[in-house]
Amino acid sequence: MALYWLDFLDPDETKQYEVDWTEEMSASGDTVDNGTPPTFVDTVGDATTAGLTITGISVNAAGTKVAVTFANSDPGTNRAAFLASSPILIDHAITTTTNAEVLVRRLMLVVDEAGGSLTTTSASATADSLATLAEADTYCAGRGYTDWVGTEAERVFKIRRGMDAFIGRYQMRLKGAKSTAGQALPLPRVGLSDEDGNQVDGIPERAKYSQIELARIVNTQGSYSQPQALKRAKAGTVEVEFAGAFVTRTAAQTADEMMAPYLAASNRIVKAP
Repeated sequence: MALYWLDFLDPDETKQYEVDWTEEMSASGDTVDNGTPPTFVDTVGDATTAGLTITGISVNAAGTKVAVTFANSDPGTNRAAFLASSPILIDHAITTTTNAEVLVRRLMLVVDEAGGSLTTTSASATADSLATLAEADTYCAGRGYTDWVGTEAERVFKIRRGMDAFIGRYQMRLKGAKSTAGQALPLPRVGLSDEDGNQVDGIPERAKYSQIELARIVNTQGSYSQPQALKRAKAGTVEVEFAGAFVTRTAAQTADEMMAPYLAASNRIVKAP
């Protein structure tokens, strides 16, 4: 019987998978025999070529599931071969304890770079981000954001989702038009101007920062406190009074404020008489 094992394994990681034989064992009233160790055999040698190694195989106490741990023996050297060999076909076999039956499953291990890399080429048809990962890391570190955490792959996913949020939030409200008809992202644009009326060529830094702020709140709500309008200031003994209590500013509001100069006053469609 076939089991398509479609999970992602980063070439630099060690990954554990579990194969569930509960249904078969319950039907036959049997268990997986740990005395005859389960096997995982690469069908065409791709695993060996790619440097894939098995670092552990175990059967659970109930004798119904088999766990296997895979690792890349030398990620730096084997990375290209590891990716090129995907998917890797593996025959997994167990022997049952009571009936001594041999059961086999064909496993398909799909290996991919978790997260991959961002495409930030300006006006490209395949671009998926305005900001690079390095720009996002630098921006967040410079502002002391403690919520910008996770592996490189996780941060890449956040940036992509931040780009999705950016498109949904601003694309229909931006001034001007896309520079190239086939470009994937709403920026760069022709006819884009800043708060002073100056023509903006390329991608404004504040647009990148806005995307990063939205990326921060994909899974968490980043916020900070900011005072309301200043009501009174006294020079002599330096007394300051604000018009109200501190208010919470969300990362989304920060993004909106940075994008404000590039947005049209209204996105309403006016029909000519």
